[in-house]
Amino acid sequence: PPFAFYQCQGSTTDCCNGIDGLCDFGVNEIMFAMTHNAMSSREGGLPILFNHLYELEGSLVTGFRGIGLDLCNCDGKYELCHGVCFIGSRSLKNGFGNILQFLNDNPTEVILVTLQLDGNAGGPISLDDFYQALRLEVPELLDMMYAHAQGTAWPTLGELKSTGKRIILFHYNGPNDCSNGQCPPGLHFWWDYAAETPFSFDSIDDLLDIDKSCSITRGAGSTMDFFGVNAFTTPPSQSDAEFINSESLLQTRIDDCSTAQMQDVNVVSVDFW
Repeated sequence: PPFAFYQCQGSTTDCCNGIDGLCDFGVNEIMFAMTHNAMSSREGGLPILFNHLYELEGSLVTGFRGIGLDLCNCDGKYELCHGVCFIGSRSLKNGFGNILQFLNDNPTEVILVTLQLDGNAGGPISLDDFYQALRLEVPELLDMMYAHAQGTAWPTLGELKSTGKRIILFHYNGPNDCSNGQCPPGLHFWWDYAAETPFSFDSIDDLLDIDKSCSITRGAGSTMDFFGVNAFTTPPSQSDAEFINSESLLQTRIDDCSTAQMQDVNVVSVDFW
């Protein structure tokens, strides 16, 4: 039978992200399973080079609480796309709207989103314009976005649940400044807070080369509140993912990278969930 991620029993008071007793942990003290390029799926209409068979909504039901997305400016309209506008792309209202619906339906859950700003797929990307697009297409989402003050401790899952700020949004690979000198609330630069392993591996053998695959290639100067480990090959391969996503190999990779960097891993990104 399918794995039931939601393991909480009885009252939801002490239940966060599907597990009893997790609410007292800081959001940077738990592990997020993340779908890499979550908007890129065969089910969503991408004919080739998709990262997943099924759309991101199913991954949330399965238990993923990390969502990796790419943002594109397609003829002046912000969309979620994978390198090419209008092929398998999704509107903000559709993509973020469905994430919002999941959060409304599941009031114990907290979601972490990383947003790659892909200025090569269409026009340049402005964080101010993106924020205004969210305001127009999914205004309720803005009320649910947590805004972190640099230099302060990250809140616990329980605190996020009680305040209703249950989506944490990061961005990278684009502008880190905004037109008025201050970015809109709730848009955090990922490399201020996180470090990651390499994101492109040609083969499983490359992924198994711990000295290289567990090195930090981005975010080395960050606070390292989050340590992300990438576990997929490029271009996306379903057969590779079936091997990489096995419990034994994935646990070994997490342990190896944690040991190599003397840092707990708290974001693991995979293809073909």
